Formats: sequence, structure tokens, C-alpha cells
Amino acid sequence: MSSALAAQAWRGTVPLRLHLAGRPEAAPLYLLHPRLAPLAALNTRLRRHFRGSTSDDASSDGGAYAGALANSQYFSPLGSEAWAEDNDEEEEVRPLWFQLGGAVLRWDVPLGAALDALGPLPPLPVDITLHVGRAPAHVAALDACDDGFRSYVHSLKQATHLERGTARAVLTLALAQQRALYAACCSGDRARYEDLEEVRPKRVPCRVFVVGAATWTQLPFAAATSSGVPATVADALGPCVCRALGVADVRSVTARCHGVDLPWDCALADAWRALRCGDHFLYVAVRPVSS
Repeated sequence: MSSALAAQAWRGTVPLRLHLAGRPEAAPLYLLHPRLAPLAALNTRLRRHFRGSTSDDASSDGGAYAGALANSQYFSPLGSEAWAEDNDEEEEVRPLWFQLGGAVLRWDVPLGAALDALGPLPPLPVDITLHVGRAPAHVAALDACDDGFRSYVHSLKQATHLERGTARAVLTLALAQQRALYAACCSGDRARYEDLEEVRPKRVPCRVFVVGAATWTQLPFAAATSSGVPATVADALGPCVCRALGVADVRSVTARCHGVDLPWDCALADAWRALRCGDHFLYVAVRPVSS
């Protein structure tokens, strides 16, 4: 069952229509994007598609420049070994950021998780506005072409440390193997994804987005209760969700994962094995049922 759910999750795609902000004459880009792939995977393709429409030095977007998320305090730099996609031309790399309606859409997490965090899926294709150039001060932009890879490897190291007590399994991977993992995630190709050796998790790495919060809550949840029985999703996430939303019963809240409701009574470790993303995190978006 776990393998079948994982295969189905990896096959999921979202039809997208990407518009260039402030350039209605620019032809939009239509594509099917894997739910488990971050928008960072489109970095090179977007720059190529909209190259002729972004040649002006000035940007219509105001605000201070926001550095790449991979170089911010959220991520630790991986150094000069980080993989960069090939560029056809030597030219200034301008930052990119994304909007869905009036909300900023994160490029560093799987697209499905980013959409779940913003609420019900909008009409298809999902209309995303691409901004090129300056970003508001609160927005972390997608800057260099290796930002997506850098953030992916850092997330994988974090999750691996949480589940195993050490990130050695990732730290000892050759750079080519790290590249291959990221490439498989970007293409939604589970057959090419050579996962780390399976272990019984010490903790279950989760990233939980609570409606109204500005950032993900990243917590290592225990796989078993104090009595030794497998912890359910409600057992693990319930206390922090109830506290964050000010509710007494976690079942008055809906938990979304891969676009569907996650049952509160399923075992957390089982859900993680079946539905974790390529960076080994289980992404869950929670909000009141009426939202």
C-alpha cells in the first residue's frame, strides 16, 4: 500500500500557465509540472522562454532586492561544490519570484505543498505570475541557477538528520548522486530516484503549514507515543496545531497532503513512508474545516 501511494503521489502533475508580470504581450508558458517538484526546477526554462521579454534593465517591480533563499539564514550555504545548471550565454542572472493571486508562491518546496498551503486548488490551469528583477523585501527570490539544488540538498540533510540522528547518509553521497536525486525530483520520475537506504525513523520529519502563519513549522515528531504504540497524525500534530489555531479538537481542522485530506487516525510513520517528498519531509497544510 505504501509503495502504491508513493507511486501515485510521484505521478501527480499540475497544469500551469505562467505569465510575465507587466508584459501582457509576452506569450505565457503552458506546462504540466510534477506536484513533487519545486518551481525552482523551471529556472532555466523560464529564463529561456521569456528571454526576449526581459531584456530591459529596469524592472516594474519595486522594493528592495531580496537575496536568494539558499543564501539566507533559512539555508546554510553548501559552498562552491553546489551544482549549477548550464547557461547558454554569459549574462546577468536576475532574480525570479512567483505569485498566485495576491500571495507569494514559494519556489523552494514541492509545488503541491506550496499550493496546499495557499488553500483549495484554483481553477485549472493554475495561473502563476512570474516576476523578474527586484522583489519586495520580505520575498526571498530565486537568484542563481543552482539555488534549487542547494535548497534541496539542505532540506534532505535536515530531514535525514531528524529521522536518523545523523546526516551522514547525505553527506557521504557523491555530488553526482545528489544531482541525480534532485533531477529525479524535478522531473517527477520515481523510477530514477534512488532513495537512501530505508531505516526505522527515530523521528518523523514534517513541515507543517498553519493557515495565517508566514513560515513552515518544521518539527521532528515522535513515531510512537509514550506507551510505545505507533503515533497517529492526530497524536503527533494535534498539540501544535490546536495551539496554533486556538482550537480544542484537532478534528475541527483539516490536514492536506498531496492535495487530499490526510486522515487524522492514520499512523504518522506510515503516512511519512508513503507520502514524503523527495527531500524526505512530509508536508502538511492545516486549516479550519470552514476555510
